Amino acid sequence: MSEEVAIIATIEVDPASRNDLVPILMRHRERCLRDEPGTIAFEVLVPEKETDRLMLYERYKDKAAFDAHWNGKSLAIAKAAAGPRLKKISGVVCATVS
Repeated sequence: MSEEVAIIATIEVDPASRNDLVPILMRHRERCLRDEPGTIAFEVLVPEKETDRLMLYERYKDKAAFDAHWNGKSLAIAKAAAGPRLKKISGVVCATVS
C-alpha cells in the first residue's frame, strides 16, 4: 500500500437546500486543488436517488496532507458558507492500493 490517503465523505443535507450547497462545495474543491499542495484529487458527487446527501471523493499524498486539509482554511470557509444547511459530515479514510 502507498502512503496516499483516500476519503469517501458523505454530507447529510436538507433535500431542499442540496442544490444550494453544490456551488459551495465546488468552490471548496477549487481552493483545495489550488492551495493545498498535498491534495491529489477532489470530486463532488451528487447521488441520483439519495436527495438528502452529497458525497466527496478526495485523495491526499499522505495522512499529513489530509490533516492539513481537515484543519485548514478552505474547509472552515465551506462550513461557514453552508451553515445549518450542512447537517452532518461523515467519512471513511482509506489507504490506497497500487
